[in-house]
Amino acid sequence: MTAGLPGTGIGGLFYILLCVLMPFFHVFRMFKGDHKPHHLKTALLSILIAAGILLALYGEAKLLVWIVKATSIENETSFGQSVLAAISPSVAALPFIILFTLLTIIQILRLVFHRTQKTV
Repeated sequence: MTAGLPGTGIGGLFYILLCVLMPFFHVFRMFKGDHKPHHLKTALLSILIAAGILLALYGEAKLLVWIVKATSIENETSFGQSVLAAISPSVAALPFIILFTLLTIIQILRLVFHRTQKTV
């Protein structure tokens, strides 16, 4: 088990994506006629929670960059630069790739092992 920032793993990413997609799901249900007002309120509250999580993660990233820059010695910038390079935006794409891969594998397995309903 590794330590990390809460909400930055695959589970946190999945939660944030679900919160962002939830209002679209409710709009779709509204057009189908299966809509209840409290469902939309719940979806909007989830978006606010997801926005708070993203804002906190952004603040943590800015603080981490500031700490690395402040603690790196002017003559020995190679360590500070290597740490900042590890926090690059391209590294942020990795959890999305992993989540997409996992969801794709799950859907493929669902299609392969699709169970039919038993009639009683």
